Amino acid sequence: MPAAPGWGALDSLLEARPLAPGESLRVTRIGEGEHSTAVCIQLAPGAVVPGHRHADHDESVLVWRGAATLRVGSIVRRVLPGQVVTIPRGTPHGAVAGPDGCAVVSVYAPVWDAADRHRDARGDP
Repeated sequence: MPAAPGWGALDSLLEARPLAPGESLRVTRIGEGEHSTAVCIQLAPGAVVPGHRHADHDESVLVWRGAATLRVGSIVRRVLPGQVVTIPRGTPHGAVAGPDGCAVVSVYAPVWDAADRHRDARGDP
């Protein structure tokens, strides 16, 4: 049976759950279906997401607020609101938030499994 649809406003979520003082990263699950999981990832200014890879998950990232420098494989780019980046499974990636921090929506397929996050320095930003 298909999962029930989920409805939500990302701006409302970000306003209701701002990063706490001293918190550099927050992941909030915002939706899950039979084949995928969507999360909102908030990063404080200058926060680093160390290089890692997902052996079994593809990840698509939509930048919602702020900016970041993102490394995907050997490519390093600054990403801004409205940009979408697709990261194929097995590809090392990492990020550094810009001076105003960053908020993104990441969609993982298949459904997210936290055990599928493997440190990979080749993705260090």
